[in-house]
Amino acid sequence: MKKSIWILLATITIIFVSGKIYTDILVQRAEEKYPPSNFVTAENVHLHYVEAGTGQPVVLISGGSGKVQDFSLSPLYELVVSKYRVIIIDRPGLGYSEKPTHEELTPDVQARLIHAALKELEVEKPIIVGQSWGGVIALAYAQEYSSELTGIVLLGSSPYPRERQTDFFNVIARTPILGDFIVHTIYVPVGRHWIAPAIIEQNKDYFAPLDTVPETFYDSTIELGLRPSHVIASAKETLIIPASLATLVSGLDKVKVPVIIVDGDQDTHAFEQATRLEQDLPMSRVVIVEGANHYLWFSKPDVVMEAIQDLWIWSDELSISK
Repeated sequence: MKKSIWILLATITIIFVSGKIYTDILVQRAEEKYPPSNFVTAENVHLHYVEAGTGQPVVLISGGSGKVQDFSLSPLYELVVSKYRVIIIDRPGLGYSEKPTHEELTPDVQARLIHAALKELEVEKPIIVGQSWGGVIALAYAQEYSSELTGIVLLGSSPYPRERQTDFFNVIARTPILGDFIVHTIYVPVGRHWIAPAIIEQNKDYFAPLDTVPETFYDSTIELGLRPSHVIASAKETLIIPASLATLVSGLDKVKVPVIIVDGDQDTHAFEQATRLEQDLPMSRVVIVEGANHYLWFSKPDVVMEAIQDLWIWSDELSISK
């Protein structure tokens, strides 16, 4: 009996040690394949960003579990870089960006840090393009810093509180001590080879009308999205951001810049909230893209580019009319 217990303990130890070694190998390989670009310090927090192009500034902020590569490896990137100065920021805690030590990453905290980063980069009066939860951060930014913005483009954002399903894997990842141990040992190998590919394939409709997941998105998500720090930060914000939404939407009247809301008609939650969002924002327009779903900057980059250009024109018209 004792021998069996020792064999079992030895086997478990080997599994976890092997998992830790393999996780470290996967992380190193991912960081070699997709190395960081630039860092800016905001309130002693190092935020990772990509910058390219010249002209009027456009800031791109990705959604849940997002990273700069979501935009920099997309078809929208070349379009927008050809005309504007583009800054893509890894939101605090995600990608290669650090997170503050003593604050939860609520939308207003993330907006404050991104604002500080843009000040350091001498970005003045940008348009912010926020995708999904990136749009929530953009709205939080506009509530505090409208006078320092030109406008916002929201892509597939649904900021009003709604019922969400509990994700078992996120629960594990954000569990103190135990979750950290599991994520650094067996979570990443299992996720990379079985769970993540299945989830991405299951969600391929998000790219409609494309019928497949773009290779650049799939590969960068599998590689970078399963780094332990990214996994844990993503899991934590699935609690933090939804808990902040009621407060956020109660202050939409503070958004004093023009907003263009772009949603696919297949993007259920965003499409259902579009009309309400248009009514609650002082200056807004809705663009509905037929046959499209959540990842519009991959499936309809020309529509997103047109929204950015239209927003600059709209802002100029507002300036003239004052």
